[in-house]
Amino acid sequence: MSVLDLFGKDGAAANVDATDPHWAKTRQGHYNRLIFVDPERLGLAGTPGIYIIWHAGVRPEWVYAAKCKDLAVDLDSIQDNDDVMYYDRQGGLFVTWALVREEHHDGVLSYLFDNMNPLVENPNPPKKKIKRLPVLLPTDSVEKKGKKASKG
Repeated sequence: MSVLDLFGKDGAAANVDATDPHWAKTRQGHYNRLIFVDPERLGLAGTPGIYIIWHAGVRPEWVYAAKCKDLAVDLDSIQDNDDVMYYDRQGGLFVTWALVREEHHDGVLSYLFDNMNPLVENPNPPKKKIKRLPVLLPTDSVEKKGKKASKG
């Protein structure tokens, strides 16, 4: 089930705790390194969505989350953001995105902000009085890397 499946014709959320928005991964099933992503080659030009960036250092942390009308433009431009790219030296930056309807961006992003507490503030936060739409976080990769690092 995806975020898109949660909403009926009236736009009301279904009774679920959280849904899997199907965060993007490589063909090998891994999350993308931000510096190697070519959004145009991936066909993301003109595609709206939500994206999340994290570093995979000894203690992985969420770095940034955003909504956008064009994933290709945002993923290209975020690599010029010094505040975000600062964290690349801490185990590399990883990125994933989900194709979420634009009318649900604020609800999903609000939920993500509440549950991730990203290190870099988003200059375009969701509306204050918006119903949060719960989604699963792409934590599998983050938690596995963190557990491996903490064993050493």
